[in-house]
Parts: sequence; C-alpha cells; structure tokens
Amino acid sequence: MRKYFFLFFLFSLLSYSQKIQLIDSVNRKVIPFANATFFINSELVGGDYSDINGVLNLRSKLKLDSIKLSAIGYKDLVVDYSTKIDTIILIPTVYMLDEVIVVQKDKKILTLGLADTKKVFNLGIGKGLEEVVFIENNFKVALPLKSFLFNIKKTKKRIAVKVHFYKLNPNKFEPNEEILTESIIYYLEEKTKGYVEINVQEYGIELPIEGAFVGVEALGVVNDENNGFKEDEDYSTDLLSFEVNSAINKPISFIRNRFKSTIWESSEKLKQQLLNIKSPNYPNASFGIKVLTLNK
Repeated sequence: MRKYFFLFFLFSLLSYSQKIQLIDSVNRKVIPFANATFFINSELVGGDYSDINGVLNLRSKLKLDSIKLSAIGYKDLVVDYSTKIDTIILIPTVYMLDEVIVVQKDKKILTLGLADTKKVFNLGIGKGLEEVVFIENNFKVALPLKSFLFNIKKTKKRIAVKVHFYKLNPNKFEPNEEILTESIIYYLEEKTKGYVEINVQEYGIELPIEGAFVGVEALGVVNDENNGFKEDEDYSTDLLSFEVNSAINKPISFIRNRFKSTIWESSEKLKQQLLNIKSPNYPNASFGIKVLTLNK
C-alpha cells in the first residue's frame, strides 16, 4: 500500500511541474526574465518569470486555465494551460524609428528626481512587486538618460531586478505604456546597500518632454547553480527594501503586484496605511535619474 501511495505522490509532484522555453520568432534566441501571469476563469491568481535561459518552470498546484506571457519588446501572448507544450514563440514588436543625426556637443550631467532626499523609512517588496516614481522634465525638450538611481537597505541575498520606464498616462496621472524596447536586468549582489546607480546610456532612452515614471521590479533571489530563482522567501516583502522619503507633498510614487493585480496604487494609499508618519507630505520612493543636457 505504501508503494502505491508513494507512486501516486510522485506522479502528483510531476504533474504540477512543467518547463516551457520562450523563443524569439525572428532570431530563435531564448527570452530571459519574461513575465508569466496565471489565470483561472479570467481571474489573475499568480505568476512567475522565465530564467536566464528563457525557461519558465511552472510549479503551480492550481488548475490554471491560461497563462499570459509578456516581455519588453515582444507582443503579449495568452496560451491555453491545458496544451502541453515545451516551447513557445514570442513575436518581437516592430518599432519604426525616425532617422537620427548625431552631432557631438558638450554636455553636462544633471540629476533629477528624489534619489538624494532624506530617508523616512524603508519599504519592503517581494517577488513580482514593482515600484516607480514620476520624474518631471522642466526643460521642454527630450533628454538622453545616462543612469537610473535608487537607495536600498542592505540585501541579504543576490537579487535580480528589472528596470522600467513608463510613459505618463494622458488621461490619468499614472504609468502608461513602456518606453523601453528591450529588458534591462540588473543584479544586486549580496550585502549591497545604499546608493545604487544603473547605467542605461547604451539603450538610447530619452526622458520625454511630459516626464516619465521610472522604477524597478523585483524578480527574485538568484540561484547561481541553475541561473533560475530560488523559491525560499521569493514572495516575502523582505526580499528588497527601498528607501522612502517625504520630501514633497504630492503622491508621485506607484506600486503594483504583477501577480495579483494590473492596478497601480499610489503613495496616497500608502500614506493612509502608515499612520505613524509625522510628516504632512506623501511617502515616495527615493528614485532618480541622471540625464545629459547641453552645456551652455
């Protein structure tokens, strides 16, 4: 009897695990760190990421209906979970770019945002959580980005994060569509703390005239043995802690859990939850950017 029970238990574990590799339809390369969100009866119930080799390891014990796959620079794809396949092809998004004429001019570096503000507390986020802050552009011209800045509490483990830049929603003050055309992945090594600067100049990003939302998404603790993610503590809010300030009296910071909701929540709601904040201003993430401006 124990033998049959063991076989049934082993079969159950195997049935909950399925590996799918994500491939680019044009160059046939793997697509690492893509987002996968899980649905039951059209309701969002969870999610995960593909690893550095583009492999999505589905360990969910839920009876999923469908999975939505998305990656920066690719068209979203919804697949039927009942279809047992080991490879999924994603189609790149085609962008028509204007001709660019490069003229060498003297430029200076300017820091914008809240990266240099005084901390009031640390806000912990877990796997799948994303936080952004709005950066104004008062120069009335698009500005090339040099780097993205943020402050964190010391990391306990090696963590992978994804950088995001979103356009401003023209109808509502919140993030809209992604500005980036490819993923920017950054590894925070164990015991990293304080000021972090991620150079993004090679990606040719510009801060739009109307400003933009910039931030990071926590992907999880990196498993160096298989280039995937460790399961322990991945979903805890102690995975990564960002510094939060109360420098301005305006809610310009937003957060969302990709595996639970598509809705962005502003720092106005966070202020309501944190009754111990003595400052009358709103708690916003201490994020910033460095941009290049003409040296006049």
